[in-house]
Amino acid sequence: MALFPTITAPFLILILNEHYETNKKTIQHPLLHARSCDRDVAPSRLSHRDREAFIMAVEIIGLCGPKGVGKSTYAETLDGMVFSFAKPLKEMLISILPHEGWINQKEEVPPGFPEHCTVRFMLQELGTSFGRETCYANIWVDAAYRMVEPYVGKKTIIFDDVRFPNEAWAIRRWGVSNEIHTKIIHISRDGFEPDENDRHVSEAGLPREMIDKWVTVENGEAEIPQHR
Repeated sequence: MALFPTITAPFLILILNEHYETNKKTIQHPLLHARSCDRDVAPSRLSHRDREAFIMAVEIIGLCGPKGVGKSTYAETLDGMVFSFAKPLKEMLISILPHEGWINQKEEVPPGFPEHCTVRFMLQELGTSFGRETCYANIWVDAAYRMVEPYVGKKTIIFDDVRFPNEAWAIRRWGVSNEIHTKIIHISRDGFEPDENDRHVSEAGLPREMIDKWVTVENGEAEIPQHR
């Protein structure tokens, strides 16, 4: 009589399959662990103390205020990556301007364009009449998030051109979903008078209740005070 019972082929296959699955998990585990080490750690996986430090270290900041007040200049004094909601539409407009440098001449009319077509007017019409009204209201918000998504939660992100409530709300929403702080800062400047003749909806400003901090910069200062 045999010491061990006869092992049938189906039974042998079952044993081998179980052995393979067990060892596969053992072999794969270190690999999965190594991959997880290469990824950025989400705030929710940190200890309470480290999580608080992480949240304080990165933010999404939106700067609002009338045109020409110095939002972009102020943004450059902050420690973070500067983006603009208007960047995608500026890139669209550049494609029809005589050359790229014209995009910075906002109050000028490019050669060959009707006298009412300043660069600012074309940006406003492209952004609002075409983008927000003809396409959909969040077209530039969605485009902006695609730009910044790789950096959200890793770097402080600064938008230097928050003009509409839906842009401010988007910043809030991104902060909540990524568990990081957000801040909407209104910029004003001593002696600066907004252009009251520009009644375009993009210059209407944000409601006061959407603004977290008010910063007044002084003319002639080489270094604008930090908001913190």
